[in-house]
Amino acid sequence: MDERQRRRLQEEQSSYEELPVLERRAVCFILDIAKGDLASVQTWSNVFDFSLVSAAGSILYAMEEKKRRVADALSDELLYKYVVPVCRFILGNSLIRSFDGFEFALVRLFGGELRPFVGSLFVATLLDPHAGDPKRPIEQEMLKALDHFRSGWGTHAPVFFPVWDFGPPLPLQSDQPDTILVRPPGRNPT
Repeated sequence: MDERQRRRLQEEQSSYEELPVLERRAVCFILDIAKGDLASVQTWSNVFDFSLVSAAGSILYAMEEKKRRVADALSDELLYKYVVPVCRFILGNSLIRSFDGFEFALVRLFGGELRPFVGSLFVATLLDPHAGDPKRPIEQEMLKALDHFRSGWGTHAPVFFPVWDFGPPLPLQSDQPDTILVRPPGRNPT
């Protein structure tokens, strides 16, 4: 590993560690389920509601194939077909609530080629009445997403892929439930 990759690895580890604990857990959950092995599904079913794990499995099914297709030819059609359902699932179920966590997960799922589009995908998903939580304050996160868009991030591939340590149970945070229930896709959460 050269110095550039080592620095990138440290930056990615640092950005992961800055995420709230529940978002780090959600990132690891998403990445594990995207691998597609049954052991991940069984393990995470002990942490999250089974309907959420099942929905994640169906949305993240064949992730390597989707990642390859999106990387080969980024187009509106492929983004809408493969990326948008994942964005709606992540934000619609409040698995990840911040732009930083959203960007971290999406780039690891689809690769660095998607990085320039993450800000736009985040804002569009937050404004989608079928995906966003209408009670969630979104202005600050939208500003982060727009700033990300202006900063012109590169398309380098991620180098850090976290793994969740199933140690002692997490403490509950007052603003988030312990078990997150899944909302059916395409339904307005009113």
